[in-house]
Amino acid sequence: ATGPDAGSSTGPSAGLAASPTPIDLGRPTVLWAAPGSLYVDEVAAAWARRGDTADLAAVSGPWAVLLWCPRTRTHVLAVDPLGVQPLCWARTADGRVAAASWLAALVDRPDVDDTVDAEGVLLDASNQLWSTGVAHRTRFVAVERVPWGMVTRFAADGSARRERYWDPAALPGPDASLSLTDCAELLRERLDASIRRLLVGDPATFGAHVSGGLDCTSVACRSHALLGEAGSGLRAIYSWTPDEREVPRFPGDERGLLDDVSAQLGLPMWNVYGDESGDWFRLRDPHRYPESTHARERFVLPRAQADGVRVMMSGWGGDELASFNGRGVPTWLVRHGHWVQVWRDGSARLRVASGARPSLARRGRAFAGKVWGALPERVTDLRHRDTVRLVRAHEAGVDARLRAFSPVAAEAYRARRRLFAEANDHHAYQLALLWSNHMQHRTFAWYQTGRLFGVEYRYPLLDVHLVEAALRLPWWAFLSQGWGRTAFRLAVEPWVPASVAWNPAKYEPANFWPPERMEVPRAVPEPEVPVEADARVREAMLLAEGMRRPVQRRISDTARVQVRPELAPRP
Repeated sequence: ATGPDAGSSTGPSAGLAASPTPIDLGRPTVLWAAPGSLYVDEVAAAWARRGDTADLAAVSGPWAVLLWCPRTRTHVLAVDPLGVQPLCWARTADGRVAAASWLAALVDRPDVDDTVDAEGVLLDASNQLWSTGVAHRTRFVAVERVPWGMVTRFAADGSARRERYWDPAALPGPDASLSLTDCAELLRERLDASIRRLLVGDPATFGAHVSGGLDCTSVACRSHALLGEAGSGLRAIYSWTPDEREVPRFPGDERGLLDDVSAQLGLPMWNVYGDESGDWFRLRDPHRYPESTHARERFVLPRAQADGVRVMMSGWGGDELASFNGRGVPTWLVRHGHWVQVWRDGSARLRVASGARPSLARRGRAFAGKVWGALPERVTDLRHRDTVRLVRAHEAGVDARLRAFSPVAAEAYRARRRLFAEANDHHAYQLALLWSNHMQHRTFAWYQTGRLFGVEYRYPLLDVHLVEAALRLPWWAFLSQGWGRTAFRLAVEPWVPASVAWNPAKYEPANFWPPERMEVPRAVPEPEVPVEADARVREAMLLAEGMRRPVQRRISDTARVQVRPELAPRP
C-alpha cells in the first residue's frame, strides 16, 4: 500500500520508495516516506534495530513512513512523536490501503470514498472537542489519521489497530536538581540542535514567522544566523500585523518590537493583514483544506509563494512546552504551603510589570488573588456568580445539543474539560496541552493548505528532544523572580533583541487595537458551509460555531508592549 503523493522525501535522506536498491522483505524496512519527511534514514535505522516501534521516539520529526515488520508480518504506518508530519489512510474500493499526507490527494482518488462525515466535521471544527481520544478522526467517513506518537498496524488479514509508541506521561517528571541556569542552558542547547536539523534544503528558500514574541523571534533570528554561516540567510519574514492604514501607530504599539527584529536581521518585514477581496480561502473546500487555529496564515501563503519561500520556519508549539508561561505554578505553591514563595513572586511580578517597587497594599492584593485562585473551583466561582451561572447554562446547553447530535462529541467535550480541570501544577498543565491535540490540529491544517502554494512548515519547538527536556524542567524554569518563561528568556537572550527577550507583556499583534478600542466584542463569523453540504453537515458546522462562549475579549492597557529592559530586573 503506497500513498498517492508518494515520492522522494526532502532533506538528507532520499525517499526509500524511489531507491533503486532492492527491498529485502526479510528484514525490518521503511518502504515509503511521505513528501516533507526528513531524516528517513534515521527512522529506518531505528526501526531496524528492534524490528518494532520501540526506538522510533528517538527520531525527531517531521516524518511519516510506511514500515514493514517481517517478525509479525505486518505493515505499519507511523508518524513522528509530535505528529508534525500528518499521515492519513483509507481503504480503497478493492480493499487495499492508500496513504497520503496531503488529504486532498487521498480523497480525490476515484477508488476512495469521499463522503463527508458530519460527526467528524463537528469534532474538527470546534476547538472545545479536540482531544487525543478522537485524534484519528477526519472529516471524511473513509479516511483516518495516524495520531501523534502512534502507529497504525495492519495485519495480514487487513485488520488495523492503533498503538502508542511515545507517551509523554511516562517520561520522568520535573527534575528539582536543575538550577535556573541549568534549565536555560538545556533549552538553548536543544533548540539550537533542533533548528540546525531543520535547516535542510535550498538555503535561498527559507522564510520565517515573526510576531515580536519570544518563540517565533528566537527561531527566526537563530535560523538567519545559522544560514548566514553558509553565506545565505532567511529570504523573507512575515508578521500577522494590522495594516497601518487601518490601525495607525500609537504609544506602546507592539510594531516597535517588529522594527527591532527587522533591524537585527537586516530584512524587511512583510506585515500581512486580511484582505478578503478575491480570497482563495473562501473558494476552497473546507473539508479538504481545513482552517487552522490561526486563519490569518492564509494571507501569508500567496505572499510567501511570490517571494520564492518554500520552507517556513515557525515558532508554533513553544507556549505549551519549552516557553510555557507557568500556568499551574501558583496553584501548586499555594496548595503545598509555599506561602513566602507566593508572596515574593507576586511582589517581583508587580515590580517587573511596573518598573517600580509596588506598595504593600498592591502586594497584598496580588497575594490574596493567588491564594484565591488556588482554591477549589466551587469556591472561586462565588466571586462571579452571575457570570458563572451564564457560562454553566451555556455549557449545559452545549452538552445537551452534543448528546442529541453525537454521543462521541459529547464525551470528547467532557473529557477535554476534565483534562484541564484536573491540571493543578505546571507539569500536568503541559501534559494537558499535549493531550488536547490542538498543536497537531494546526500543523495538520497548515500542511494541507501549504501544499497548494508549495510551502512546507517546520517547527523547531516541536522537536521531541526539546519537548522531553521541557517536560523535565522544575517550576522555577517557567515562573521565577517576577518573570514568566524565565528559563526560555535566558536561553534565547543571546539571539534576540533585548526588547523581545525582556518584554514583560505581549499581546497577539494580529489582534491588537489602539488604547481607545480596548474592549472588542468577539465576532462570530459565518460558518463555512459548502453549498452542496447535506443537512447534517450543515447542522454540525452550525453547532461547532454555537459552542463559543458568549463573552467579550477584554484588553487592558497593561497588555500593551512594555519595552523597558533597563527598568525590569533580570533574574
